[in-house]
Amino acid sequence: VKVAETTTSPKQQVLQQRLLTYMEQHQPYLQAELNINQLADALSLPAHQLRQLINQNLGFRNFNAFLNQYRINAAKALLTNPQQIQKSITDIAMEVGYASLATFNRAFQNLEQTTPSQLRKNAFKEQQKAQ
Repeated sequence: VKVAETTTSPKQQVLQQRLLTYMEQHQPYLQAELNINQLADALSLPAHQLRQLINQNLGFRNFNAFLNQYRINAAKALLTNPQQIQKSITDIAMEVGYASLATFNRAFQNLEQTTPSQLRKNAFKEQQKAQ
């Protein structure tokens, strides 16, 4: 996940590290219904402070952009994994926390400038070349 280059106080740096560690270890982004209040509660932070951390310190436009970064990274790992080739793109979208395929496709296209199916196709072409 990207981190904006801004000057942050030691307290903000600690909170930022807590947030990023929590996201990596607990993967709350895999829950389709996750909202900023739930994540703030899990971190014992006021929601406005978490929002400020995500927007100003990490440089995301909003909470959904922050979640999309994690979800799309998880989807890319599944889409390019040879053991997951039988899994449909819809199943992968749901597995990484999206409630609809359309929302997943839109977020994926915005972040990756390609479609999930094209990424998968290209990844498997590369893997076949390497064999």
